[in-house]
Amino acid sequence: MSEVQTPSMGFVDAVKSAYTNYANFSGRARRSEYWWFALFNQLAGFLGLLLIGFMIAVSGDGAAAGALGLLSLVISFFAFGLPGLSLTVRRLHDLGYSGATLLLFLLGFFIPIINLIAMIAFIVAMCSRGELGSNKYGPDPRYAGNASGGTPAPRPVPSPPASPPSAPTNPVFPSSPTPPP
Repeated sequence: MSEVQTPSMGFVDAVKSAYTNYANFSGRARRSEYWWFALFNQLAGFLGLLLIGFMIAVSGDGAAAGALGLLSLVISFFAFGLPGLSLTVRRLHDLGYSGATLLLFLLGFFIPIINLIAMIAFIVAMCSRGELGSNKYGPDPRYAGNASGGTPAPRPVPSPPASPPSAPTNPVFPSSPTPPP
């Protein structure tokens, strides 16, 4: 039985998967799952800021605005931060890195000059293809559900294409074809 790579996740599937694995820091996550959820986070954050701005403008009270801001910060951490953090750790697992690697990236973000390098390295890592086959963090999510438990089947070696029939050659000049009779 040959192993079939499962199709990459779409937007809705990625968001469902991120919330299904809300605080699951074990296993692996695909690139498509990570980036679709990152897009969802950006869209939700933008809409949340619009909503908070509207509520502050309507209330006109500074103390109420501060309490609203604090409440929205706590809600957004549990609604978006925790699933995003667990998804990032699972994405690092797909690359073969420990979740503690995320701490190194975060530490690099707070050091001047190194923060640019850390940010570029983080984006490159998140865009990289995960390890093929199972690793110490679990089966390959691209082949999840297959009989081998996440290990891709070896690819068959293609046979060389059949060569087209060649024209008869001239015995005196082998590189030129024989003129028709």
